[in-house]
Amino acid sequence: MQIPVQINPATSDQSPLKPRIRLRANAASGDADPKDDRLGTFNALFPKGKYFGELTPIGPRNILNLHPSVDVDLGRGITIELAAVAYWRFSRGDGVYDVPGQLVRGPGGSASRHIGNQVELLANWQVSTTISLSASASLFQAGDFLRETGPARPIRMIGTEAMFRF
Repeated sequence: MQIPVQINPATSDQSPLKPRIRLRANAASGDADPKDDRLGTFNALFPKGKYFGELTPIGPRNILNLHPSVDVDLGRGITIELAAVAYWRFSRGDGVYDVPGQLVRGPGGSASRHIGNQVELLANWQVSTTISLSASASLFQAGDFLRETGPARPIRMIGTEAMFRF
């Protein structure tokens, strides 16, 4: 379940930067009891790769998250976005999954729900109607659940992308 909320504080074309503020929330069930014969983990079947952002270290299973962001239009086809994501486990009896659905961290002995937090800065340039360029910088910091169940180093990513549409 995704609940998109978008607030446009500046709707006039005359306003500088034309900021957009968004808040998204997601909930996907997890398995409450891995010892029973009933699978309670949500299966997204064919999730897209950039599910929660450019980095997306966690897939859409056994998850609760909040995803606020703000973007501004600098003009001449250039936009900048700052986004944050906070992740929690939906069910304490289930672990954390990657985007394709593989269990990457079992529930272990942790009762903590907080998986971690992520922040991203994205820049996009629509060069022409057919060419766009983008760059992003992302950081994921582990929360209590990951620290209590194994290695929990930060994940850092810098990426660039060029797109040609025909």
